[in-house]
Amino acid sequence: MKARLVNNDPLDITQYIDRKDEGPQRVGTYTLAGGLPNPAEFLDHIIIIPDETGGRTLATSDGSNWKRVKDGATVS
Repeated sequence: MKARLVNNDPLDITQYIDRKDEGPQRVGTYTLAGGLPNPAEFLDHIIIIPDETGGRTLATSDGSNWKRVKDGATVS
């Protein structure tokens, strides 16, 4: 069983990728304007947010909020 993701370090995130699925992956895209999924229902999941402050970004759920992978800030 894999441990729970505890930070948004891109290198740390790689340990949560199932190696049988190596190669390009399709990640769900959600807009701030359209509403993001409930982070409590998607703990340790990753999404793309194209209209985030600063432009398109990856975000992970910590169970309470969606956090930007690049700096760990809560998506606004």
